[in-house]
Amino acid sequence: MADHILQQLWGKCSPEEVRRLSEVAQSPYFNKKEALTRLFVKLASAQPQQLPDKELLFAWAYPGQAYHYPTFRYLVSDAAALVLRFWSVSAYEQDPQQQQLNRLKILSARGLNKRYDSARAQDGHPSEGFVQAGDFFYAMQLAALDEQHFERQRQRVFDTSIEVAAVALDKYYYLQRLIYACGMLDREAIFSDRYAHALPESWFQYLDEHQCFNEPLIAMYYAIWRMLARPEPEAHFLALVALLEAAPIHPELRTPYLSAINFSLRKIRQGDEAYIDKALLLYETGIERGILTDEGGVLSPWTLTNVVKLALRRQCFDWTENFIHHTIGMVAAPFRDNALAYNMAEFYYYTRRYDEAKRTLFQVEFNDLNYYLGGRVILAKIYYEDNDTEPLLSLLAAFMIFLKRNKSISPAIKSTYLRFCELLFQLAKVTPSRKDKLYQQIVDAPLLTDREWLLRQLEGK
Repeated sequence: MADHILQQLWGKCSPEEVRRLSEVAQSPYFNKKEALTRLFVKLASAQPQQLPDKELLFAWAYPGQAYHYPTFRYLVSDAAALVLRFWSVSAYEQDPQQQQLNRLKILSARGLNKRYDSARAQDGHPSEGFVQAGDFFYAMQLAALDEQHFERQRQRVFDTSIEVAAVALDKYYYLQRLIYACGMLDREAIFSDRYAHALPESWFQYLDEHQCFNEPLIAMYYAIWRMLARPEPEAHFLALVALLEAAPIHPELRTPYLSAINFSLRKIRQGDEAYIDKALLLYETGIERGILTDEGGVLSPWTLTNVVKLALRRQCFDWTENFIHHTIGMVAAPFRDNALAYNMAEFYYYTRRYDEAKRTLFQVEFNDLNYYLGGRVILAKIYYEDNDTEPLLSLLAAFMIFLKRNKSISPAIKSTYLRFCELLFQLAKVTPSRKDKLYQQIVDAPLLTDREWLLRQLEGK
């Protein structure tokens, strides 16, 4: 059947939602149209993965009537509206904070002061003692309601709810603004575009004076901001790691964990090998605590790949092979085969099984830039170590053209791989008299992938 809004929404409904939609359609509070009721009851009993054709849908809603396209359009529109309303109500039912805010607003507006006070007293502390951005926003909304409720009672007494609301608003705003600023800085390290993200120093003076850094999440994002935007970032990296270690397990820690990991990976590309162990520890801890997995324990294929690459550089071969086979099941099914092939190719390369590495690498679908970049480097290293000079030079030439023409790659990433190609090209043709100069070029390169490998190959000349 032709694609329409109900078809799009229906494809996002779970079997349980299909069943509940039938109940909703039979409730006069939500629906008074008998045609809709008949349609959803029939859909619940059939539960097709996709909606049937429009004639059958119409027949279910209007049995015995001839198909009429304008009527069908109204039917589809009403059915889609009911699905959206059901989803909205379901989301509200799963949001106790919004329910409490509405409850308090209604009690205050109707002058039920004792009921308001009783309901207000039920608000507890954030779960697990970890305050996140949403908690500050909720605290601000509660305090704002308290202020409105106080105004309605027209009491001539001193009340602090307006101050509480202002403080909560500050914490929410400053934290959210820090989160956005850090996100912009992090993306700038990947993409070529630039953001307007400057934050004035007076900002941080205010946070310090008002003891906002006592809130762990604000302190974390402050450390991330300093780590990404200021000189001498190592101290702020260590401060972030200490805060992460002290914090309870919470989903809000995912981005700070990834920020610390990404900083470590950048330091590694700059030649600081000490950050390999730091990054590995962050990855292991984050996976074990469930912070680096999505809901349901799903692991990103790039997390798996990064752990494998770091562990192989430390020559932890048995550990790496076990990690791949024990963790690959955590990767979402659509990405699993590609992730397994790529990481096993990397493993075979490091264990010097070059033919297996090439065969496995050719199974990878290079529909992602990260796989393409990494795959070209693996092949280049294999060609070099096997003394296949002609395929190596051909690969490097094509790779460099791709890097120069691709405008979506950030300047930092592009420079990292272009410099590798240029230096490997020189390495393939280096003479004894030029070894010292090439060595210095490799050491001095600010951003370079596989720096240690290049140095080892040069030493072997």
